[in-house]
Amino acid sequence: AKAYTLDLSDYNQINHTADLVKKDVGKVDILINNAGIVTGKKLLQCPDELMVKTMAVNTNALFFTTKNFLPAMLESNRGHIVTIASMAGKIGVTGLVSLVSSTCDMRTRNSAHFFVRDHAKIV
Repeated sequence: AKAYTLDLSDYNQINHTADLVKKDVGKVDILINNAGIVTGKKLLQCPDELMVKTMAVNTNALFFTTKNFLPAMLESNRGHIVTIASMAGKIGVTGLVSLVSSTCDMRTRNSAHFFVRDHAKIV
């Protein structure tokens, strides 16, 4: 097994690391998007930088990871993408504005649905 460390709020690092993974291990058959951060702050108490980072990690990163590995899955007609998100995006939680917003975004705009509507199984 091999581990890769990167900042998921930086799409350049995501793209670079995806290239390394493909070079080191070849085609990826299963992608699990499970990274997430939470500030634990109410809207007016949450610094802008933390809200931006939360959206970058909780929402944007899953698009960039999917974009990097989905083409090979489509080409081989095989592969799975699993996105795990907090229930906070579905029910809302007081004081967790950035988490609720970012996970709601993931649930309503599932990345696989955007890329391969005809082939995606949304659960």
